[in-house]
Amino acid sequence: DPRIVAASETSRLFVRWAWFAENGKFRAPFWDFYLNSARDPDAGETLFKQCFGMSYIQALKRVADYKPARNKQAPRIEISRLRDRSSPGRVHDATPAEIASITGEWARWWSATFAGAFRGTVMPVADNIFNRGLKTSPTRDPRLLASAGIYRAEVGRDSEALPLLEEAVRANVVRPRAYLELARIRLGKERATIAVGQKLSPAQFAGVMEPLQHAFAQSDQQENYYELLVSLWENAAGKPERAELASLAACARIFTHRTDLTLRSAQLHAALGYGAEARVLCEAALPFARDQKLRAALVALKAQGLGASGSERAP
Repeated sequence: DPRIVAASETSRLFVRWAWFAENGKFRAPFWDFYLNSARDPDAGETLFKQCFGMSYIQALKRVADYKPARNKQAPRIEISRLRDRSSPGRVHDATPAEIASITGEWARWWSATFAGAFRGTVMPVADNIFNRGLKTSPTRDPRLLASAGIYRAEVGRDSEALPLLEEAVRANVVRPRAYLELARIRLGKERATIAVGQKLSPAQFAGVMEPLQHAFAQSDQQENYYELLVSLWENAAGKPERAELASLAACARIFTHRTDLTLRSAQLHAALGYGAEARVLCEAALPFARDQKLRAALVALKAQGLGASGSERAP
């Protein structure tokens, strides 16, 4: 699976960056993060910022820019001397919020995967579990809020999902799909407020891009991220800089099977006058294009005769 390979390569590159970039500047922060994550698996981005002095998104950009030296032999990183310093996993009685989150997620997953004709009967079980958990839990657990919000979004109750997802995101929940669903709902609401043919304002655009970036920082293997990102840039006002669109090219490399989205991305670049980038995207998608109409569109766009540097023009 190319997505699994890409995830493995991303993790490997992060470790290599943390160990070797800038003459080993991030080695000590890396071990601090490693050891403290073992002690507190839920610390997430807060701990990451404390150790590295930057957010997930900032680190992701640094890693993307990092170009490791090409060595004949892979470098060895010795960790055995530190293993005895990491504490074992902690065990505690499950809280009402944890019980509701785990059992509700199971009911939602089982219904979507196996229920078939009984889906309409089983899904309300998850709804009841989440509702009971939200009422009985003494705290507003971000993971339960995210699970309940995702469930409501999945069954088409976006207006109920929105406040739950926003509250979970404000608490920095580690759940990429929560951020994706929030971005999707916000994009739909913002598009509904503008006339046909109009574009999103900078403020509207930023309100959707923020959760998208957090979703990608938590996991770059979220296919819906690519689809939402393309849709967001298609509805953006003004002309972005080339660098602002770099994440689209990154997605084209990760989600090679989504040639339909890469075609839309190439069309967007061409419309903005970034011909060279459009051609590169077409070339990247063609080896994976199976649909004949889509393949023909890629070939036609590539053959438009755009120069190597692209023909600049206003959108």
